[in-house]
Amino acid sequence: MNDFKALFARPIPSICTPFLPDGEIDYDHLAIMVERYLAWGNSVLMLTAGDSHYACLTERELAEVTFAVLKQVNRRAAVIVADHNFATNAAREFACETRRCGADCYMALPPDWGGSTTPETLAAHYREIGKILPVMCVTNFLAPRGPMGFGMELCRKLLEVPAVVAVKDDICGPFGRALASLLSDSKAVIAGGQKQNHLDLVNYGAVGYLSAFARFQPEVAQEYWNAITAGKLEVARQIVRRIDMPYFQLVGMFKGGFDAGLHGSLEVAGLARRHRRAPYQTITEDELEKLRDFHQRVPAILHEITGQ
Repeated sequence: MNDFKALFARPIPSICTPFLPDGEIDYDHLAIMVERYLAWGNSVLMLTAGDSHYACLTERELAEVTFAVLKQVNRRAAVIVADHNFATNAAREFACETRRCGADCYMALPPDWGGSTTPETLAAHYREIGKILPVMCVTNFLAPRGPMGFGMELCRKLLEVPAVVAVKDDICGPFGRALASLLSDSKAVIAGGQKQNHLDLVNYGAVGYLSAFARFQPEVAQEYWNAITAGKLEVARQIVRRIDMPYFQLVGMFKGGFDAGLHGSLEVAGLARRHRRAPYQTITEDELEKLRDFHQRVPAILHEITGQ
């Protein structure tokens, strides 16, 4: 378990599936993205149901993207693979297939239509997958269930499942703090989304976090992490206040929401194109220019904060 805590104690970039203008998956830029992340020194890459756009991929495409990433990485870094509403047998089968190709951990997003699962059935689901690969749980599907009740009951069940080595929290706030307080002694707790969420949870035992900037402007993620590890919390707070929060405020105003902005930032960084699959909205040229301006201003702001 300590190995996974150490492994995940860092900013972790997730893979945004890139698309061509016609909506087809852009495998050339997917390979470019992975190579750049490795060149930037990332030792962990994460596929997720959200950022990797699994909701608008077929099951076949989900598998193809996963195996393309695993092949490109070729065991040069740890890879967290993910599913999207896979039943237990399908999740076990996918875990077997991805393990053979070099997957290191399996992020399970279980089906829960109509509130049909229980903490007991979910624990059994994770236990079965865990016979194949170490499991990372994700909490976003708990939001409709009332996380402080159902969610915390599930968290207590996770203490009985050693195969669950990590939990990525996307709900944050009081639930995230309660989750980290309960699980961080035995599981690697990872903050999802934004640096402010990690800053909120780090004193409750969270280790790393899912980093947006690690995907396209890694110096921001690295300086934040340097500040955290050095105990310079005021520097970390200023990076959150002056860079991370303004970025998410900007992309949150785009017609397609924050994810449209993330894909735009990939284009600004030369990693992919901004296109997303219909019916999702792709950012406009005007919105792209706003992003370019923001990213151009970031190095000077970072220098003012860190003096480097």
